[in-house]
Amino acid sequence: MPTTRADQHRFRLPTLTGALRLLPWLVVGLLIFAAIAAPLIAPYDPIKNVGSPMLAPFSPGHPFGTDGFGRDQFSRILHGLGPMMFVSVGAVALAVAVGGAVGLISGVMGGWLDWMIMRAVDILMSFPLILAAILVLVALGASTFNLMLAVAISQIPIFARLTRALAAGEVVRDYVMAARASGFGMLHVMVSEVAPNILRPLLVQATSVVAVAALTAAALSYLGMGARPPEPDLGYMVKEGQELIFIAPEQTILPGLVIAIFVLAISFCGDQLNEREGG
Repeated sequence: MPTTRADQHRFRLPTLTGALRLLPWLVVGLLIFAAIAAPLIAPYDPIKNVGSPMLAPFSPGHPFGTDGFGRDQFSRILHGLGPMMFVSVGAVALAVAVGGAVGLISGVMGGWLDWMIMRAVDILMSFPLILAAILVLVALGASTFNLMLAVAISQIPIFARLTRALAAGEVVRDYVMAARASGFGMLHVMVSEVAPNILRPLLVQATSVVAVAALTAAALSYLGMGARPPEPDLGYMVKEGQELIFIAPEQTILPGLVIAIFVLAISFCGDQLNEREGG
């Protein structure tokens, strides 16, 4: 039987949809590669004047032009990707480890210990994320590593509460009851029984939180609490370019666009993982 035009469109639709769903993963992969390979593919030193005029326009030698100090903007953006990803991914990894451990203990042990831990988490969650991070940075000082710690501390209560909810749902299941009836201690129940069964939804949620962490890190860097100038930092580059917004708007638009692309791509990746987990 010959294939009609309607059938052909119906056959092509899944292929197009699949390509669109793959696009965020390709974008994230490309940005990760660019961040890792920045020292190799960046044409200039990101912190030195390259001998070109200040605020030079786009050209083959300077695809994104130069900044107000005559530094190659393309090289600075490439090197700025690394700190953004280190802060966002590192902060979420640390928050999952610490918050996950706290929430696991709370959900499995229950009782007065659960009540005390959750009240402490509630107190931490009453602070706005950005304010909690600022307080940590004021105490520790501004640097990329301290920025990662600050963002991680602001995210720990979120993962503690999520893990507690997941663990509390698992601890009443038959396989946990059987393990406890067999004489296994609470440490074995937490590590060998409950933790493996809540790890997957926890990691899926962590993927979505990376986008929030990246925005928080960019906002703090914009306030001057990230990498020390002249080290390239995308959030602070937006701040530097703001003073030149009417003369050279690309100084703000380009680093801001890179942040937006990363946040959107990782958000779409998290949505797809959530859909797969839920469906």
